[in-house]
Amino acid sequence: MYQAKGRDFILRLGTDICILVSKERRRHDALQLSAERGWPINSIDFKRIPSRVCAMFEELDRLIFDRDAQESQHVWTDFDGDLEGDGWTIKTFARAPLSKISSNSMTARNARPG
Repeated sequence: MYQAKGRDFILRLGTDICILVSKERRRHDALQLSAERGWPINSIDFKRIPSRVCAMFEELDRLIFDRDAQESQHVWTDFDGDLEGDGWTIKTFARAPLSKISSNSMTARNARPG
């Protein structure tokens, strides 16, 4: 992969180290943010997820399908604000392929779980 000696080796090695450090820094920042927000970092019990979702069915159903409940929740009002700011409707956003959603979209950035 690298030449055994010379300038190309040093340049490539330096570049690889910078890339590795950058990736690890982003990973560290994401883990720190998760911990600050109280999100499970390495301790998700996947076996319990279905029973937890089922236990919240009525609340989730109301939040998803009841417009009055949606409007009283800051998550929905923030989401609607992001949609409007990005020039989307919920219908167009839901049907948009990922390639059409800008990486600068506040809607996409804030709609990501975790």
